Amino acid sequence: MEEQSKEAGSSDSGSPLIALPTAFVDDRGSIRNLHLGAAGGVSLIECKPGTYRSDHYHREDWHYLYVERGSIEYRWRKVGETDVHRLTVTPGQMIFTPPMVEHTTFFPYYTKLVSISRFGRDHATHEADLVRVPRLQ
Repeated sequence: MEEQSKEAGSSDSGSPLIALPTAFVDDRGSIRNLHLGAAGGVSLIECKPGTYRSDHYHREDWHYLYVERGSIEYRWRKVGETDVHRLTVTPGQMIFTPPMVEHTTFFPYYTKLVSISRFGRDHATHEADLVRVPRLQ
């Protein structure tokens, strides 16, 4: 199995929050690299207020979630563990979810985010790699 990506300054503390590199800025604007490695899919996802997504884990896939607008209440735990961790992800922040990590995402506000994944995000590929789990509280 190919190693998962963590190049963007991720922490070994167990937190999924990624430290993004400083943006390149000039008189035209700015460029902030979110991911410099290989990726199988990049998706723009819009979430309505008060909705949940995820409630699963991936066997081999990984993904980054970059919040452009709104926020994510992210809940996660490694498969087989009982303690659920929580983190609020706000605009300009990005998290990384490796394989074998159960996760639930809740969107208290309208949220627009970018998902960068190892595998393609077509429905069949995505569903084939994931295992549904009860919502993490």
